[in-house]
Amino acid sequence: MSECSALSHTIVQMIHTITGNNTDAIYAHMRDIVKAVVSEHGDMSLERIDAAEIDSDTVLQAVQTMPFLVDTKTIVLTNIDANKKLADVMEMLIDRTHDNVSVYIVYPKPDKRTVLYKTLKKHTNMQEFKSLQASSLYDWIGSIVENEGGSIDRSTASYLVEYVGENQMKLRREIEKLLLHDNIITKASIELLCDKSPEQSIFALLGKVFNGSGDQVIKIYRELRAAGQDPAYITTMLTWQIHNIAQAVVAPQKTQQALVSAGQSPYTATQSLDLARRIDRDSLEKIVAGIVQADLDIKTTASDRDAVVETFLLEAISLR
Repeated sequence: MSECSALSHTIVQMIHTITGNNTDAIYAHMRDIVKAVVSEHGDMSLERIDAAEIDSDTVLQAVQTMPFLVDTKTIVLTNIDANKKLADVMEMLIDRTHDNVSVYIVYPKPDKRTVLYKTLKKHTNMQEFKSLQASSLYDWIGSIVENEGGSIDRSTASYLVEYVGENQMKLRREIEKLLLHDNIITKASIELLCDKSPEQSIFALLGKVFNGSGDQVIKIYRELRAAGQDPAYITTMLTWQIHNIAQAVVAPQKTQQALVSAGQSPYTATQSLDLARRIDRDSLEKIVAGIVQADLDIKTTASDRDAVVETFLLEAISLR
């Protein structure tokens, strides 16, 4: 059968693409798949392949080879985007996969513009795991804590997300840490034990800028510096967050879903909308020009980089 031939229904059902930006959900899903395969068919029925560490011919051979001493074989294939030759022959891989071989292609955060993604979407059983909306994320935190014998109220779950970010794998690790300390999670224990996300500090920083709190702005900036964050990184993060706020300001529909469709995560969209309500378009345009100049100064001049960022922040307060 040629590479461009129509793929059989049977083979399409045996090839699965697991994608999306919810890495925790992807990890949990694949953990359940692997557990079920090994439980039913044994260790010999499972093969893991990291495409970044192996050539495309070896991968093609693996999917075509009949299972040895077992009735079926399951292959978990990762890092396919790191292997250009494999990406180029993906349709051949799908076409030639043995009837008794199931392949799970784990492809988080794909570039949807590529031929590779379009091939997988068209010819495989694709499952996309998206980041949870804020309300669902709080429910998820509550269920994780409850399953571990702990308790957390909804406002504290919201604070936990605000403090450490919305990455579910990181949240799960922080929850484990908090429950080792006490089975009741509080805001005080979060502040005592958890690592604050730099991204959340940037949102807090901009919030103080838009509120006109000069002393608090400098305090948060210097806390970021004390935590080891470089001025260039802070400027990059400020640029990213200001871009998100600009999307919220100019969006025809000022809703979380509209910003998520534009590429923002649910939590970032919520924060962007909140900050966008505190500034008008003309002021935002001046702040955008200011952060662009600050970023240029940091990269191209010998100026005191801390002074450049602090000057921008204080000038931004006067522009709001």
